[in-house]
Amino acid sequence: MAKAEGRVAKRYARALFELTPVPELDQVNGSLGAFAQAFAGSVEFRHVLVNPAVPLKERIAAAQDVARAVGAASQTMANFVGVLLENSRIEQIGEIAREFAAMVAHVKKVLALEVVSAFALGDGERKEIQGRIERDFGAMASLSWNVDPAIVGGLVIKSGDLQLDGSIRGALERAKESLLGA
Repeated sequence: MAKAEGRVAKRYARALFELTPVPELDQVNGSLGAFAQAFAGSVEFRHVLVNPAVPLKERIAAAQDVARAVGAASQTMANFVGVLLENSRIEQIGEIAREFAAMVAHVKKVLALEVVSAFALGDGERKEIQGRIERDFGAMASLSWNVDPAIVGGLVIKSGDLQLDGSIRGALERAKESLLGA
């Protein structure tokens, strides 16, 4: 995405964020993300919303119907998708949803992490890891879980550009570098 488009997405996300009452932030965040997934996941829906041959009022009505269907109880959210359509910005809904989610996480001091393990973890192990992260960092953690058998064992925890590699593969690579560099 071009820098200008990123700035535009951030502005729209900020506008929605400022219009949303604090108690509704989670609900709007969830419905905005679900709407963005519906937009990305349905070629027909996308085609209706971006097709200039479909009258704007019909596109807005369709978008607002989908917004309500994905849980947008807030009229603010339904109106927001209408504004995106009016301003020809609906195609940036995914980036806007990501920016909005980041703003909500910042306000709530939620640490967004990706945890990669060599095999699928059970619910008990996931809860234990999440609890440990929340205790160690003093923030609530929103974790996404992925499996990569190539790491052999251990965990890799990612947050944006930062990565904590506690995997066996990472340890072997560091040992190799140490031995070859010495």
